[in-house]
Amino acid sequence: MMFGPDRYGQFKPVVVKGIHQNRVEVQEAEPMSSICVHVKTVGKNTEPIKNNQIRKGSYLINPLEKKEKDKN
Repeated sequence: MMFGPDRYGQFKPVVVKGIHQNRVEVQEAEPMSSICVHVKTVGKNTEPIKNNQIRKGSYLINPLEKKEKDKN
């Protein structure tokens, strides 16, 4: 997953360690649900994400997810 953008417009690679909804651990979140996500930055020499870097307009995206049309 990728988290961002930061103030420079860059995204950081992260791993999702856990998802909680109403203080209960869940395996996946439904669209438009309110959840808490525990993330950890990936890679050598990467700084953890600090609270002041999380702001309105931040995204947690999967850059590898692609929708392919059926070729039938």
